[in-house]
Amino acid sequence: MDTAVLKDIGLDDYEIKVYLALLQEGASAAMAISRKTKVERTTVYRVLESLIDKGLASFIVENEVKKFKAVEPEKLLVQLREKEEELKKVLPELNNLSKLKGTEPNIEIYRGLSGVKSMIRDILVLKKDYVTILAEKELDELSLFFRLFMKSIEKENIHERALIKEGSRTYKSKNTEIRYLPKNHRYSTGFGVCGNLVGIVLLAEPFLAIKIESKELADTFRSYFEILWKVAKR
Repeated sequence: MDTAVLKDIGLDDYEIKVYLALLQEGASAAMAISRKTKVERTTVYRVLESLIDKGLASFIVENEVKKFKAVEPEKLLVQLREKEEELKKVLPELNNLSKLKGTEPNIEIYRGLSGVKSMIRDILVLKKDYVTILAEKELDELSLFFRLFMKSIEKENIHERALIKEGSRTYKSKNTEIRYLPKNHRYSTGFGVCGNLVGIVLLAEPFLAIKIESKELADTFRSYFEILWKVAKR
């Protein structure tokens, strides 16, 4: 089972192990969960309390034995929707505090795959068509993310034009148009342009994403893309 989505909603590795074990075993004592997950009992107790605090587990006492039980997986969706609604309430205040609306280019650097995902999600916030040159490296850790992302841009009717290395596989939606670059070159770094945002991604340790907000730079990178688009293979 791909547990990346559980990490994305805020569960750590131990919480995922214990939660999945509770789903499989039903109401269980901490000792049984410890044996099932091969996690020390003291750690299991701490994780169980954390899951209870997050509303993902409950407990009962049977014959003086405390047993723990996972809540239904559907409640994960309910909690996510609740968090989304809470976030919507404070968005106006957060936007008022934002200092990103100046005239000087704004530059942000993200580290790790979570940072890469965060930057790519800006496309869904802007809801604008975009162009991209994709890095040739494929990462299993990002496969689920990109499948869901493609469904999202399709739903929002966002159009993508992508340049990829000839012979490479990629994820696409019905709104994606692809052309191919020569395979005798390396493409370890990719970039994308959406609105006034330029995103540069290095898909190698430590996985860096650089986001630059600048109309001038976006126009320049978009021009680079158009030059390559004209000569790329269909």
